Amino acid sequence: MTLLSHYLQSVGMFLPRGVPRDDVLAEIAEHLRSTIEEREASLGRRLTEPEQERVLNDYGSPMIVAGRYGNSDRRLAFSGVLIGPEIFPLYLRVLALNWCIAIAIHAVLNFVLDKPAGWSPFLTTVGCQFVGLTAIFSAIDRWQRRSKLKWYFPPAYLQPIPRWQSASGLIVWTALTSVWAATPIVPSLVLGEAAAPLRLTPGWYALYWPLLFALLLGLAQRAINLARPDLNWLQPAMRLVANVLPLALLYFMQSRYPYIVVADPVNTSADVARGVTGLNDLIWWVLVGVSPFYFLTLGAINAWLCAQHVRYVLRRHREVAA
Repeated sequence: MTLLSHYLQSVGMFLPRGVPRDDVLAEIAEHLRSTIEEREASLGRRLTEPEQERVLNDYGSPMIVAGRYGNSDRRLAFSGVLIGPEIFPLYLRVLALNWCIAIAIHAVLNFVLDKPAGWSPFLTTVGCQFVGLTAIFSAIDRWQRRSKLKWYFPPAYLQPIPRWQSASGLIVWTALTSVWAATPIVPSLVLGEAAAPLRLTPGWYALYWPLLFALLLGLAQRAINLARPDLNWLQPAMRLVANVLPLALLYFMQSRYPYIVVADPVNTSADVARGVTGLNDLIWWVLVGVSPFYFLTLGAINAWLCAQHVRYVLRRHREVAA
């Protein structure tokens, strides 16, 4: 995919419904091709991809360009605009996709696996998706309007990893890795104040080393990119491994129920036993109902980013050879 094609695809993603998509993109493409050809004629050579990027960025961010077309009144507002009309159509599509996947998982659990999950976990999941996506898209909208940076363009293979992103990730990942590494020594880090009468089962410990490896992988990636922001291929490559690895463990973990048991069942009250059962059900629901969607989504995104980097490297080799 050429840089112009990538730009047009980005614009198309933000176009509101009802807009003649093909006509709008053809009009934009004709104008941009003309601008690029004029620039190439003045230089007497083809523009490199970074030079093409500057031409496209001068035309405008894909989100802002798409917002010039169609209905500009569609937005989400609560005592103020949370999500503007430029990204509101995308917000609706992502929210609908999340809800469809949640419905599908709920149906499979209830009617295929014959493990009734109840409506409470389902409604909690749907509500969390709404709140989480609304917060994410609100932050994106606010960031886009208050900064001069372009969102979603240029493509990942031309963007260095921001040092603030690597630094903040390094802090968070160090804390997470430290907590998880200390779990066998201090079970209260997982079980909280209830750690004394409870213990983790062998099924839980089977998850310990693979997850620790994934955390260390993420920690290494952020440390390297803090020192070398130009190694932008490293982030999707290492994160793809960190996303795929937990997926391989989910089948094993869902069959190792329960994950937490009472250390002394004889002297434990019925209320505590019921609480432990509820906690195990919650863990099972997170492992089977939420985690696969999370890791599959991130894995697909990072696989797509890796493919972009590979295509860019091959394209550069062909240009050098020519």
